[in-house]
Amino acid sequence: MFEIKSSPNSIPNILKSTNFVQIKPDFIDFPKSQIVETSCLSPVPFKYISYLDPIVVSAYTGPEAGLTWEEDKIKKSKTPTEHAGIHWGQKWNQNAYGVAVSLYEEDKLKGRTMGEPIADVFAVIRRRNCSFMALADGCGWGEKPRLAARSAVKAAIDFLNSHLQDMKTTHKLSKLMIAAMFEAQQLILDNDATLTTLIITAVVPTKGENGTEWGVMSLSVGDSSSFVYDPNTKLIRPLQARAERDGVIDCGGCLGPQVGIDPDLENLVLSFSRVQPNEIVFLVSDGITDNFDLKFNTNAELQVLNETTSSYGKIIQRIFRNPKPLSREEKSYLKMSEVVKDYFSKQEGIVSTSQELCVAMVNYALSMTQEKRGYLELALNRNYPSRSVLKEKDPELYEKMKAATGKLDHATVVACCVGEEMKHVMTNV
Repeated sequence: MFEIKSSPNSIPNILKSTNFVQIKPDFIDFPKSQIVETSCLSPVPFKYISYLDPIVVSAYTGPEAGLTWEEDKIKKSKTPTEHAGIHWGQKWNQNAYGVAVSLYEEDKLKGRTMGEPIADVFAVIRRRNCSFMALADGCGWGEKPRLAARSAVKAAIDFLNSHLQDMKTTHKLSKLMIAAMFEAQQLILDNDATLTTLIITAVVPTKGENGTEWGVMSLSVGDSSSFVYDPNTKLIRPLQARAERDGVIDCGGCLGPQVGIDPDLENLVLSFSRVQPNEIVFLVSDGITDNFDLKFNTNAELQVLNETTSSYGKIIQRIFRNPKPLSREEKSYLKMSEVVKDYFSKQEGIVSTSQELCVAMVNYALSMTQEKRGYLELALNRNYPSRSVLKEKDPELYEKMKAATGKLDHATVVACCVGEEMKHVMTNV
């Protein structure tokens, strides 16, 4: 049994703790969201959770076969999915969807894409009045990181599904989510896998003074992030603070045998926010968020975010308490909003769905990295197998590649819509 580094307490003491401290960031005040950022020892405001309907509307996992890929080779967690009535398959509907792609260059001479296999894994389960999502980003390339990601998502989702009817309050839910994270760690070790990030999210109805209110709880270790899209304001807001990282290769914390057999929980973050019906909650890996970051996009692409001229900048001036120049992170959130708004505006009708949001995010990441990927594919065609060889043999092409926008990575997004969905409708992929 390992310990959370931010506390001398053991896991059992943490799970039994009822001393909740609320911490609210002072840099932002989004209407209706009531963002509450916490460490694992300072969970969420107390609210009663309404009865959670066990009927599954959609259960979808990926990429490729996701959690169902050669499942016999992955040790089953202690609480199998069948216990909760989940039968994984390639089933989805437009309100619960996910997609993962590789942004890396293709070696056409060898017939493979660099960085294979995709080490990101996602799963989303949408019931009639609640949803669970998980996304893991295996650290590094290869089968072992992918196995770590699959193990983490499987264990966490299985655990939450098997405790559906135990989720009576937000306090209980927070303890169950922490326990799910520990189950993920154990299954990674059982499967002799390596390291992965993990973010798990639950969208649930809570009992408010005037009826049902909706809340989203996220628990994250590493650099994957959670957001919510408001179809009314056309804005995207964060549901948690981004992990602190030393560089692009630092994942900001991870599960797996990072410190002996223990994980690195330095950036373990639990958050709770109020959300509204028809809003879209979504999770993304750093392959998505980094490509919205000014650090990787220094050209004119992001100059539209000048807060004095951008229409979104004017809206933001009304949302922030004290209008001021926007930070790099805030600008990236606005860029996300603009990308999704532009994508939706080009579609027929005005309905914003989880599926369309996922496609918009991934299309942007692909387009942002297209030039850099093209230069590297040209280098591979010229038989320059690495960037160091490219730099030596063709400095001009190397500088063009280096100056191109974007960050090559695996890019994943998984999303679900807030609210009830009484129809039991599934679609085959």
